[in-house]
Amino acid sequence: MGGPLNGALLDRLKAWRVGEARTQAVPAYVILHDPTLAEIARRRPGDLIALGAISGIGARKLDGRSNRLDARR
Repeated sequence: MGGPLNGALLDRLKAWRVGEARTQAVPAYVILHDPTLAEIARRRPGDLIALGAISGIGARKLDGRSNRLDARR
C-alpha cells in the first residue's frame, strides 16, 4: 500500500505538527508520532477512510484534525 516516502510532504506534515503543538500547548508527539506522519507521506490518503486506516490515526484524531491534515496534501 502506498508508494515511496514523499520527503517534501513529510516536511510539510512535520511543520504542520509543530504549529498544532504550539497552538494546543502540547509536545509534538501528542499531535502525531513520526511513524504516523511518515506513513501519511508514503500512502498519501485521499479520503478519511484511507487516513483512518493508518496506524496512529484514531477516531478522535480524525474528528479533530482531519480537515487540517487534508489541507497539508
